[in-house]
Amino acid sequence: MEMGLFSSLSRQPLVLSMDVAAIAEVNWLDLRTILSPAECIRADAFVHEADRRSFIAAHALLRLSLAAALGAAPSALGFTANAYGKPELAGWYAKADLQFNLSHSRRMVVIGLARGVAIGVDTEISGRMAEADLAAVTRSFAPAERDYLDRFAGVDRARRSVEMWTLKEAVIKAAGLGLSIPLDSFSVDVGGFSVDGLAGPWSLAAWTAQDQYIAAALMGASSAPRYVRVVITKSAARLRIIEVLGTIFEGES
Repeated sequence: MEMGLFSSLSRQPLVLSMDVAAIAEVNWLDLRTILSPAECIRADAFVHEADRRSFIAAHALLRLSLAAALGAAPSALGFTANAYGKPELAGWYAKADLQFNLSHSRRMVVIGLARGVAIGVDTEISGRMAEADLAAVTRSFAPAERDYLDRFAGVDRARRSVEMWTLKEAVIKAAGLGLSIPLDSFSVDVGGFSVDGLAGPWSLAAWTAQDQYIAAALMGASSAPRYVRVVITKSAARLRIIEVLGTIFEGES
């Protein structure tokens, strides 16, 4: 049953979210030990402890999740990136065609996993962006998206702008072409979860968790991913990914 969640990725992609604050204090050193030396250097470069912990949690959850899906040790995994900076598995494990993506804020970590289709995820804090910043971002949206947002005002417009931005970020990350894709060259339908202007098929999904908006985009798939809230804990000297409701899925250090 523990392997079942990750072994079914070819049938249904998976999106995991984790509240960084839910990680027990005693587990932070263990999380750091499964990161690579380069990841530790990147973590230490953050000035604020909250940003450092978010980075460590995101990359530890990614390693534990990929290791569970591949039957590998988390610390044994290597990564590379495509020409546009999208992370990919390196070496022998690249042959598994396991696609992944991650996003994190100070509070929330989100991981997307899929087999055979590209996946992108993004998370944003609702209400975090200032009105002027939102206005600047939305000016670069497609005409259809701006027309949709013009139907709303105030807090409602701000919320929907963040939702749209998060969906567009997930689409761009799934496509793996970075900002070489102009934001106004394609549009997303927040209500219908569809994409217009980019070759597909596309499947979009979104959720809210605490004060976060979470979005996922799958390129080359018609079915939506499964969404699960998790936390990393330690049991019998092993790090494990556990569903918030209590079911152990997988992930051992």
